[in-house]
Amino acid sequence: VQFALAERAARFGYWRLRLSDNHLTWSPGMYRLLGVDPNEKADNGWLLSQIRDEDGAMIMEKVATAIKTRSAFHYRSHAKEPSAVAQIVDTHGEVEIGRDGRVITVIGVCHDVTEQVNAETDRAEAEAKYRLMTEQASDIIMLHGPGGRVLFASNALHRVLGITQNELESHGFMAFVHPEDIDAAAKLQSLPSPGQTLTASYRVRHNEGHYIWIEASTCAVYDPDTGSF
Repeated sequence: VQFALAERAARFGYWRLRLSDNHLTWSPGMYRLLGVDPNEKADNGWLLSQIRDEDGAMIMEKVATAIKTRSAFHYRSHAKEPSAVAQIVDTHGEVEIGRDGRVITVIGVCHDVTEQVNAETDRAEAEAKYRLMTEQASDIIMLHGPGGRVLFASNALHRVLGITQNELESHGFMAFVHPEDIDAAAKLQSLPSPGQTLTASYRVRHNEGHYIWIEASTCAVYDPDTGSF
């Protein structure tokens, strides 16, 4: 009962193939992943017909190699139909060795990773759009990690000040600030509180030697669960 509950909660199931007679069984969770009536007989041919053709060929090769080498295997498959219950499934498998040293059973544990993969894809697309936007912006946009390390600097850093991110990291930003404006720039070295924005105006030395007035603002992003920076 507990295993069945775990299958339902974690959206996974497993299949077991006995090689002596090609007998295939599906766990209750596997039936749910496939959206198949549990009274139906497990059918490997039908299952392969529900996933992309290129995935089917890859799966057959993976399983055949696992049997030949007596090793574990992993693959990701994609449903053909957009109406399928599980669109993207990760499968981790093992082979069972008999007393005579031959593989007698192949077992695969399947996990529905549709939501995770889609979230990762959305995040990657959002990051790509953000990077494009910041790289084209006229303002200098920088992202700092813990300890002040520069994780990202927009192209405007070089366009406005003539310096690169590597140069900025090598010398430290304060090295480019006008000596008379050190105190003003130093105000931005402290970590802003949640929801707080720190702003300061000061002069920064261009790579060619002259100074440029800039107005800089900083804010911090905190983990909503832990409250850490």
